[in-house]
Amino acid sequence: MKRVISAMMILLAFGMFSGCKGVQTKGDVIGQPSNAAVAAGQTKNLERLAVKTLQGKGVETEAVETLSEILCTQIGYHQKFDALCPADIVAMLQNSQVSALMGACEDDSCTENLGNLLETPWVVSGSVGKVGEEYVINLTLMSTSGQQAKRRVVHTVGCKDDLVHGIREAADKLMK
Repeated sequence: MKRVISAMMILLAFGMFSGCKGVQTKGDVIGQPSNAAVAAGQTKNLERLAVKTLQGKGVETEAVETLSEILCTQIGYHQKFDALCPADIVAMLQNSQVSALMGACEDDSCTENLGNLLETPWVVSGSVGKVGEEYVINLTLMSTSGQQAKRRVVHTVGCKDDLVHGIREAADKLMK
C-alpha cells in the first residue's frame, strides 16, 4: 500500500513540474486489454491490418514514429486483426515503393495500393497535431477493397506528455 501511495505522489509531483497537469484526456477512458496469448505472440487466423506511420503536424518526427508503433501495439492487444506495424512493413518489403506509400500516401487509391501490396484488407492511417494548447489525434480505419472508412476517431489530450496515453485510448476507440 505504501508503494502505491508513493508512486502516486511521484506521478503527481512529476505532473506539477512537467507543465502538464497529469493525464488530462477528453473522451472515453478504456483500459488496455491484457491477454496471455497476445503477450506470448500467438495469433488466431485474423485479417491483416497495416498501420501507417502517423502524420505529424507540429509534433516531432521521432515522437510521431514512436506513437505510430504504440498505436499498432495497442491495436494488436484487441486481437481483432493481425496488425502489421510500420517497422514490420519496412522490414518485410525493403523497397522505395513501400517507403513512399508509408509516408506520403494520403488519398484512397494510394491506401488501396498499399493494401494490395501488403495483402491486407485494412489500413489504419491518421495524424497527431497541435491545435492551440491541445494535441489532437485523428485515426481512420479504411477498407482497402472498397476505399471506404469503416471508422474514424478524434481524440484530444491536454499536453504533449499525455500523447502516449491518448494514442492508446484512441486505438481502443477505433477497435470498439
